[in-house]
Amino acid sequence: MKGKTVIVTGASGGIGGAIVSELLERGADVIGACRRPQRLPEHPRLRGLELDLASFASVRRAAGMLEGERIYGIVSNAGIMPVRETVITADGLERTYQVNYEATRMFAELLLPQVQPGGVVVFTSSVARKVPRHIDDAPGRAARAADPWSRFVAYGRSKLLLWKLTQEMAPKLAERGIRVNCATPGVVDTGILSLGWPVVDRLADVFFRPFISTPRQGAKAALHALDSDETGRLYAQSGVIG
Repeated sequence: MKGKTVIVTGASGGIGGAIVSELLERGADVIGACRRPQRLPEHPRLRGLELDLASFASVRRAAGMLEGERIYGIVSNAGIMPVRETVITADGLERTYQVNYEATRMFAELLLPQVQPGGVVVFTSSVARKVPRHIDDAPGRAARAADPWSRFVAYGRSKLLLWKLTQEMAPKLAERGIRVNCATPGVVDTGILSLGWPVVDRLADVFFRPFISTPRQGAKAALHALDSDETGRLYAQSGVIG
């Protein structure tokens, strides 16, 4: 990894920060893309890039800032699960759907021409991808979500879409020698872990606490996906699972 440039979105968060830390330890040059790059730690091989996936204008601006960059890897780690309210962005899409899927896909696609042969793109899915029964009208269903459960299902749908995107992109980019994999970090102790019901959240915390991973443990899934010689696969902390 020494001397290779890897972009990590959501770099200031728990899992993102752990991914960045590991890549720096391996000698990579890391570009941490997040809403508040000033929160990133100081490091000679870490550059901050302002990126707000809730704004397509921000996505285009951030991608433009990287014009001419020779990229080895893109780790699309950023994601949200706001189950307390349904928010429509200035772009007219429900925020969770836009951040987790549409803007994530857009950012990766804008940078693909700069990904070098032998490079890799990693998307981040979730065990919640198993919750939705279908992906029909994903943006519309997300916008109409009116309670915490339907918003959680919308979150799961966005993560299922990323896994399907991985499977679609992998054979196409294989012609350029670029791998596309997906990571599912498991239940990790980050701020995203909430269903929006105080009583249920407290019970879930008691039940899941023994099984919750640290951000560094959760980061293993993305690192497996980044390191793998295979393409179109799904990785958990333990290794390949799909």
